[in-house]
Order: sequence, then C-alpha cells, then structure tokens
Amino acid sequence: MQRTARLGIIIPRTNATTGIYIAIGVALLIYIFYRHTVRGYELKMVGKNLKFAKYGGVKYKSTFMMIFLLSGFIAGVCGGMEMTGNFGKFRTEFAVNLGWDGVMIASIAKNNPIAVIACSFIWGALKAGSLQMERVTATNRLVVSVLQAIFVLMVAIDYKSLKKWYVDKRQYRLLSQSAGVK
Repeated sequence: MQRTARLGIIIPRTNATTGIYIAIGVALLIYIFYRHTVRGYELKMVGKNLKFAKYGGVKYKSTFMMIFLLSGFIAGVCGGMEMTGNFGKFRTEFAVNLGWDGVMIASIAKNNPIAVIACSFIWGALKAGSLQMERVTATNRLVVSVLQAIFVLMVAIDYKSLKKWYVDKRQYRLLSQSAGVK
C-alpha cells in the first residue's frame, strides 16, 4: 500500500494512528444516535426486551437487520483502519480474539458508547503492557488476562442485588433469633 494511502501516525514511535480520532467520532455518533433518535430508541428496545418492542409496535425484523448491517459496517471500517494504519497490507491473523475483547469492553462499559472509549484505552494498555511486561520481566503475560477477568467479574456483579440478598438474609436471621427459631 502506498504511504499516501495510509493513516497518519499521531504519536511518534507508536502504532497510534489517526484512526483513533475516527473511532472516537464513530462512538460519539453512535451515542447521539442511540440517545437522541427514535430509531436509536427502537434499537435499544429490541436489544433489551424483544417482547416489549414487538408489543410497542417496533418493526423488529427490520431493526435486527439494521443492527447487523450497522455493526458489520462499523467492524469493516475498523478493520480497514487497522489495515491502512498499522499494517499497510491485508493480514488475515490481525483480528484474533478482538471480538471477545469487544464483548468484554461493552460489558464493562454497560453498553455506553462513551464509556466504551475509556474502557478500550484501558483494555488496550493492559494488553500492550502485558507483552512488554513479559519481555522485560519473568512474569507471564497471562497474569494480565487474569486481572482482566477479575475486572470483568467485579463489574458484572450486581451489587444492589447482592446487598439486598445480604440484608434480607441478616433480617431473616435476626427475626429467627428473636422468635426463638433455630
């Protein structure tokens, strides 16, 4: 690929390209679309509760098709940015496990496009740092994978339900003790 067709590097001696600006712009557009348009609301309804969306009059089949087309388009743009930014040629192995990373990042961000930006930077720093850590120290890079898993679990825990369960259990125990039940 010719140098003039490639994305420009924004930080010298790194792989950070102008694709970062494009990705942030796309995330902002998704946020605006999701939060401020009727179609965005319909997408959220279909994703959260299909039955409710059906009864609410949403054309769920066309909405599903739109979701798939939109996500495929965004994935294609991101893949194109990776090819024109970092590699300068097509590589089949560049996207190994990126889909699962995206699922984890979206889970941590609670599907908020703005939070996805911050979580992506942190996740990427952890992944890049793990490779450097393995080269410099005797520590295995899988330690970072364990830390990422713990991070996902901590975010996934529903603390409100956990607190309610604990309080209910404690109240039951106190009531049982005061009633003399063993």
